[in-house]
Amino acid sequence: MIDNDVSFYTIDLLNEWKRLSEEDARNAVGKKVLSEQCASDMLAMALNGYPKSYISQTIKNAHNASEKSLEGLDPRFNVTSSFEDGLTKFSIRAKENVSLKVTVKNFKNYKRKYQELLSKGVSFSIDMSDVSTSGSSLIETITKDSNGMLTLSSQDIDVVMRISLTDSISLVSEALVEVHGKLFHGLKAFTFSGECFSNLLNVKAIFPCKGNKTKFNMHVDFEKWSGLNVLNLPFFNKIKSIYDRVCEGWNIEFSLEFNGDEFISGLCNNKVNNEYYKKVATLLSYTDRARTLSHLLNISLEFSPQITFTSDEHRQLRKAISRLREEITLDTTGFNSLPKFTLIACEENVSMFKDKGSEVSHFAMESVESEKISVFSREIELYPVRQEFLNVSYIFNKDINNIKHGDEVEVQLVACENFSYIEKYILPE
Repeated sequence: MIDNDVSFYTIDLLNEWKRLSEEDARNAVGKKVLSEQCASDMLAMALNGYPKSYISQTIKNAHNASEKSLEGLDPRFNVTSSFEDGLTKFSIRAKENVSLKVTVKNFKNYKRKYQELLSKGVSFSIDMSDVSTSGSSLIETITKDSNGMLTLSSQDIDVVMRISLTDSISLVSEALVEVHGKLFHGLKAFTFSGECFSNLLNVKAIFPCKGNKTKFNMHVDFEKWSGLNVLNLPFFNKIKSIYDRVCEGWNIEFSLEFNGDEFISGLCNNKVNNEYYKKVATLLSYTDRARTLSHLLNISLEFSPQITFTSDEHRQLRKAISRLREEITLDTTGFNSLPKFTLIACEENVSMFKDKGSEVSHFAMESVESEKISVFSREIELYPVRQEFLNVSYIFNKDINNIKHGDEVEVQLVACENFSYIEKYILPE
């Protein structure tokens, strides 16, 4: 049949087939041929997903077979298959210009994202149930699966973004990280998208083709820490350091490299996203203190990306750590006025105040119940609080010599020379 149809099966085409066959034969040299039993086992595994025996090349062969089968439907495309996180993915790239007709239901839901694909090269996904195509049996076959997603991407190249931080006052520069990612091409801008720190930190930048400012953003994927012990959060200190610096006003400098050559560099105006950076820095600060509390009390706390807390709760956490470390020591500058309290006169306390008179002394108060705080939605019972006022005197609203048992007396503490205040927990002995 081939010899008879010389108009279609040209000499050039036959030579190309011959070349490909010889190339396949050379690639197979030295490789063990699978036995008949292996072929049978591979077929059984492909059909029911349950292996009868271990075959080292099974996964690779299955992907190769799928790719060749799909490419056979339309040779104008290269197909690459993968299986990640329970999902089968096919990457389809055209070898030449291909005309396709794509009909999208509910187009208004995708209109803005489609415009961003054209203008900035930003990828977006469409629910397969909203797509119908014609013009390629390959595309039609893949889009028949209504449970999948169709992701449209522009042309891209692999690049490296180098990020550093610079203090705008001292001009001290601190190299941070290399972010490996892709640069996508749109009609109006280039878009960089990449990850670092095991995909915890996502970096995105948009470079307009004409003189507008570059848009730069960093995003922490807190879901990757979900459920982990706060003491075991990977890359926590590095990520916290970055956001602390940004919130302190350090500038973000970056450059893009392709094959080792720099071709774009710039300075990020972080004031645009300053509120977002502050929110992230606050959560990281709260988490850092939770880590300290976990270490001091030897308790386990799990990180939750859904955590919400008030400024008072954050302040209570900070204060609890200071009390455990016995770091709360103040002088008179820490008070607008010293506390006053009401005393029920009895023989013991009246005698004590009469003996002290206007002498300088020390005064202490202890809470009756243990303090409780909530950290990452876990209620933690701490210890009673002791407040010590050192080097104080007393002012009474009544003459101390005329006080009777049972009288209510208002006592005002007055700071004297070398006054200090100490606040700590009463720890069990």
